Amino acid sequence: MPAHVTALYPFLSADRITDSVITRLSELCGVLPALDVQFRRTARFPRVLYLDPEPAEGLRTLTGAIFEQWPEAPPFGGAFDEVIPHLTIANGADHEAMAAAEQAIRAALPLRTRLSEAWLYVFDGLRWHGRVRMSFGPRELR
Repeated sequence: MPAHVTALYPFLSADRITDSVITRLSELCGVLPALDVQFRRTARFPRVLYLDPEPAEGLRTLTGAIFEQWPEAPPFGGAFDEVIPHLTIANGADHEAMAAAEQAIRAALPLRTRLSEAWLYVFDGLRWHGRVRMSFGPRELR
């Protein structure tokens, strides 16, 4: 999996991702504007190194819209009271690798970018695969 900002995980199983699900996800993304964000700091969850996007509200809006459409897929399985948008850099690496990555990344901060699309990734049991790219707005929601 490349570095990414998670919109909603876990989502639907691969066998439930139909053309109508993809159409609806594309519509949800299409009404959101492109997001101009910057990453000024690293942070960690247990076993995860990430960059903290600012502002994060547009990402929370996307997560909320997807969850509202598919309430059977709460963010992170409902394990957390608050969803913290983040750009995952490393997941499950050993302490030395995380520290080296964090040091290298901090030297390049701040980073600024425009988030103009979302990708739907599916897991085949071994690897994650990008299935569809969905552009952010402006389009009207049907």
